[in-house]
Amino acid sequence: MEAVITFLREKFEIDQLNLLGHSMGGIIIGLLSPENITKTILVASPTFSPYKRMKKYFSKREGTIIDENGESRIARSDGSVSILNKEFWTEMKEVDPLSLYKALSSKTNMTYVRALEDHVVTDGDYVSLKDDIDIDYIEIHGDHDFTGKDRENWLHKMIELIL
Repeated sequence: MEAVITFLREKFEIDQLNLLGHSMGGIIIGLLSPENITKTILVASPTFSPYKRMKKYFSKREGTIIDENGESRIARSDGSVSILNKEFWTEMKEVDPLSLYKALSSKTNMTYVRALEDHVVTDGDYVSLKDDIDIDYIEIHGDHDFTGKDRENWLHKMIELIL
């Protein structure tokens, strides 16, 4: 991510850069904690360690192979496959998303968007997210991926937040 950010800044002479992380993308942004980001928007990102939940959730999907000591192949709902190495699983056991988000919020303007009908991130710690972190908190209707009728509303909200 740092290489991409550096490339964008240099190639296009960008001073202000915004990031949007969906689901695990929010944790990835938190782990990398990039510098000089104007706005960060986390969408349906876990507020708890996703380790056990990810294993349980994805192991039910046909085509998924979870090997914590080697290479895992995670079948995604869109038909793609994510490849995860053993370092990923080791880090996920230890990660505390709320601490990551709190540290990140001291470096960037942050917004957390909760999907009210989320079927993946179902029991987040939204009280701590709202009360203990300097973050704008928004709830909008939609499932984890904002599919169907909720997609257009979500897209309009993201454009509003980014601009």
